[in-house]
Amino acid sequence: AMDTLDDHGGFAEPEQEVVYGTSYHPYGKKKALSQYWKDKYERDAQANWDRFYKSNEDKFFKDRHYLEREFPELETSSSVVLEIGCGVGNSTLPLLEINPNLFFYSFDFSHKAIQILIERSRELQIENKISVFHWDPVTMESPVEYPYKEHKSKLPNSEQCDLGLIVFVLSAISPDNMVTVMKRTGRYIKSGGSILVRDYAVGDMAQKRFQDKKTKCTTIEENFYVRGDGTRAYYFTKEFMEKLCCDCGIFSSVEVSFVEKDVCNRELDLVMPRRFIQ
Repeated sequence: AMDTLDDHGGFAEPEQEVVYGTSYHPYGKKKALSQYWKDKYERDAQANWDRFYKSNEDKFFKDRHYLEREFPELETSSSVVLEIGCGVGNSTLPLLEINPNLFFYSFDFSHKAIQILIERSRELQIENKISVFHWDPVTMESPVEYPYKEHKSKLPNSEQCDLGLIVFVLSAISPDNMVTVMKRTGRYIKSGGSILVRDYAVGDMAQKRFQDKKTKCTTIEENFYVRGDGTRAYYFTKEFMEKLCCDCGIFSSVEVSFVEKDVCNRELDLVMPRRFIQ
């Protein structure tokens, strides 16, 4: 799995032994998924991401030192931010480095991921700028506190947060559950606030690798794939994202843009076409 693409545009660090495992390959010559396996991947989503973070900790995805350029409101405001699917803090921590006036309510459904985030924030002495809690908004109506190692975990009140931030998270969720996630998390955003989204778009190099017959993955449905370790990835069209936002019924206005850029990896002498939606 040394050539697995990360979400920013490069490859995993060359010296890493990246574990994007090989737990399941439930397909034969046609690589067709049965309903049994679709249901299994849905049931095991949290366990698969927990296993991923136990194997890779914070060494796989790079910290996102570019979000303030994509979303300028994060650079200078003193906003309260709900981070939906915080992982190990690849968005939270670099944004607090740029703008210490932010405050984050950050959650994930992976216990291991939020444990790592708490430890990283403690090491950086910014734990007081983050309240970390546990929530799987697909299966849980409401979040729960997570006082790991005496972390002061507090839950946001309804309509308390100025901004929602959901970066490379919706793509890991079944399209059937995306509206539920947006509605449940949207309750915590103030009237007049915004939810900032960045995710994979159709035509991205990573999708093309999924479509390669030699790649150990398989298609769940159109634009939705499963990796060898059971984690999943959806690639958005602009039309799908616009419809998703409309179906949520929580937005007064929606702006969707398609981001295209070619990323050069000089070490491997590769030009990688990356495609994102936000």
